[in-house]
Parts: sequence; C-alpha cells; structure tokens
Amino acid sequence: MKAFLRAHWGLVALLVLLLLWAIGAPLAADKLLDPPVDQPLGLSPGGRVRETFRIFIEQRYELHLDFDRAGDESDELLTLIGGAGYRGTQPIQPGVHIPLRWSLREAGSGAPIAGADADTLGAMGWSMARVERDVAEFRLSPGAYSFEAEVLRDVPELAKLKCHLVVSLHHEVMKGYGITVGTVLLVPAYFVVGPAAVATAVILLALAIRDRRRARSLRDG
Repeated sequence: MKAFLRAHWGLVALLVLLLLWAIGAPLAADKLLDPPVDQPLGLSPGGRVRETFRIFIEQRYELHLDFDRAGDESDELLTLIGGAGYRGTQPIQPGVHIPLRWSLREAGSGAPIAGADADTLGAMGWSMARVERDVAEFRLSPGAYSFEAEVLRDVPELAKLKCHLVVSLHHEVMKGYGITVGTVLLVPAYFVVGPAAVATAVILLALAIRDRRRARSLRDG
C-alpha cells in the first residue's frame, strides 16, 4: 500500500481534494443560505426564543413569522393570519395581531444591533406549505450574534397554528445570492467535481489492479 501511494501520490492527492470539494460544497452552501434562526414559537401561551448564531457574509436579513399551512385554503386561515392588498374588490383584513418583543445583540460585547416591540399583522407571502408574516429587516456583518424574542400576550385565536420565528437572508437578496452560490459551489460540485472524483477513483483502482498483477507475475516468474 505504501509503495502504491508513493508511486501515485499525485492522483491520490487529487482524489482527496475532489472529495473534499464534493462533500464540502453542499455543506458550505447550507451555511451561507440556511436561516441562522428557525425556531418554533408558541402563541398561546406566548412563547420565547433565544438563539446564538454566526453570520458569514455581510448582507440584508429579515425577521419573520412562518405559519404552517399544509395546503389549507380556507377562508378561516386568511381571516386569522390576514394579508395585504385585495381579494377581488374587497381589501384583505390584517388578521389577528401578535405583539412581539425582539432584540439582536453582538454575542461577545452585548452591544445592541436592533430590536423593537412590534405589533405584527398581515401576511406578505403565501405558499402551499406556509404563510409568512414580516416583522423587521436589518443588515448584519460577519460575526456572532445573540437573538431573543417573546410573545407579549397570549394569542388564543392562533393557538392551533404552528408558528416558527425565522431570521433569514432577505428574500430579494436570496434570489440573486442563491443563484450565485449554486453556480459557484453546487453546479461544479455535482457536474464537474463529482464525476472527476469518480473517474480518478476508477483510474486508481485500475492502477492498483495492474500493479498487483505485475507483482504477482514477478513472484511467479
């Protein structure tokens, strides 16, 4: 084995680098794109969230409440969560208010970055899986942060809804940044680096078989 590694160290080193890229690229993409905070939040009784997280890129971020929808298209859900704009000719009502106190600080020094007592209402985004209610926007630099939030009063009208408190890249940033990260990290990893790693492994396997046959021939001879 040692003789084989010495003879083909270049290919072995290449295979290791390719595997590190193929495995590390999706992990790095997750670190850059996944929400740094995504925690369940009770509404009745009112819950609290505490989270320490690290930011790796300077960008705009947003704080929002996510309600599980699970394909529910009922008028009751629209009445409870609310919305923006019009439904037909009628304005959509803002829904049940959720009073939320939140704060964001530097993890080390405790210096305040942002925070407010917010009276959240309405919904800015609907999909088949969830409904999003915006709370705040802010810009963060790379570093460690401490986040806290609490519901200031019980909201029994929404007790049956599952709610998450989320800090994520701003949706406008996510559109372009997600494409960039995918182009730089994921596309090469899946379509270039991965196949190259397989090809290198096959070459090394073929060389190992050849070297073993040669060694056997020398012994038999």
